Amino acid sequence: MNESKSSAAARDDLLAKVLALPAADREFIAERIDETLEQETGFSQSPFATPELAQAWADEVERRIDMIDKGLVKPLPADVALREAREHLERRRAGRAAS
Repeated sequence: MNESKSSAAARDDLLAKVLALPAADREFIAERIDETLEQETGFSQSPFATPELAQAWADEVERRIDMIDKGLVKPLPADVALREAREHLERRRAGRAAS
């Protein structure tokens, strides 16, 4: 990339300003940038490897929401769910290490 020092400095200054914003504002900006990149390139910056994988996750989210709405499962607060997941992983790792 051939860019002038002033262009690079302006870019770095803009990046510093954006990174200093609250998370919600950074997320908003990231989403808008992703939209423009997708429009220009036809390629989404989505974290999903394929549109099929993105659709599978969307379907799974809908399935889980439906289960909660029907009272089939009770959601946990995020801190509890994360703590339990970490404890589960630690037990699995400890079991593998003992084998």
